Amino acid sequence: MPTAGELVTQIRDMLDEPTAAQWTDDMLVRWINEAARDLGRATRYLKATDTIPLVAGTSEYALPTNLIAVEHAYYRPGDGRDIPLTPRHYEGMDQVWGQWQNQQSYMPNWFTVIGFSPSAVIKLYPAPNDSNAELSILYCRVPDELSIPFDSSEDADVPHVWYDAIVDYVESKALRRDRDPRWQEAYQLYVEKRDGFIHNPDYLAENREIIPTPNGYMPEWLALPEYWD
Repeated sequence: MPTAGELVTQIRDMLDEPTAAQWTDDMLVRWINEAARDLGRATRYLKATDTIPLVAGTSEYALPTNLIAVEHAYYRPGDGRDIPLTPRHYEGMDQVWGQWQNQQSYMPNWFTVIGFSPSAVIKLYPAPNDSNAELSILYCRVPDELSIPFDSSEDADVPHVWYDAIVDYVESKALRRDRDPRWQEAYQLYVEKRDGFIHNPDYLAENREIIPTPNGYMPEWLALPEYWD
């Protein structure tokens, strides 16, 4: 990961301002944090895991405050298994379950997320009745912010592939603040790079679609004849 000092130095090179004059280091760091948050929300590159102890009869649990979206949730009954739960929208589950919202069962089958960070909660259906079980989640998170006042040695919580995009974003903010029309060009460069990350999110070179066949589950490219034409 780049350091805050590396990012600020690169930005100052673009702005032709080696030392702080029009734009302070703290100002640039604030814009770096803005760019990182925007890239985190748009691309959902950054992942994290969390384990939540379950309480018998309780269906709702607080989620991490840095959460953007829950990607996967697994019920761990304590026997070594991770049992995937199926995501559903809250409105639909509320209508289906009605007055039985907190009905208990040995194992939940579905989950939904209610609200938004930093106060989002995950709700399980049905509610677990085992206090020895856990809920494991894989989620997308926002980057950790760089501290202010500026610390040049601090690691920036951003992937290397975001480096150039962040520089473009901060350059656009600085030029716009200076009423320099070149800010539009810098911002357009940022948007193009950000959209490129969104449209090319997968680092795997293989097709991961899995389909059922008479011989078991197989990759789609291997099972379907059109891939062999």
